[in-house]
Amino acid sequence: MSKLNRTAEIIANEWLNAKQVEKKANTLRIELENELIALLGMKAEGSETHNLDGFKVVITGKMNRKLDVNAYREVMESIPSDLCPVRVVEEYKLEDAGCRWLSENKPDVWGILAKAITTTPAKPSVNVTREG
Repeated sequence: MSKLNRTAEIIANEWLNAKQVEKKANTLRIELENELIALLGMKAEGSETHNLDGFKVVITGKMNRKLDVNAYREVMESIPSDLCPVRVVEEYKLEDAGCRWLSENKPDVWGILAKAITTTPAKPSVNVTREG
């Protein structure tokens, strides 16, 4: 079919079909990764390389860590500072809603601040669902 004659409904239907294929492929990939981990093993943290016949498989174990600041404050004096992996860093973070409001409502102030901000377009989000 010519791309010129395609309607939004045709494209939306194809998008749904592609999304379904993508979801199935993702599920299959995760199942295969779990099978490889079961066969080859995995470190709790760090990478391990397995050289197979015609394949190189690298399995990396990872841990997520989140600090409970209140609990840390209770124990921080008991940990030698040179051994403590906790760092306090001041962080600047932009608030998107505030940036949008400023650019729309106070362009003179935004013009000053914008010199310190790099703004680039993000990937658009598209979601299609069937109705009815």
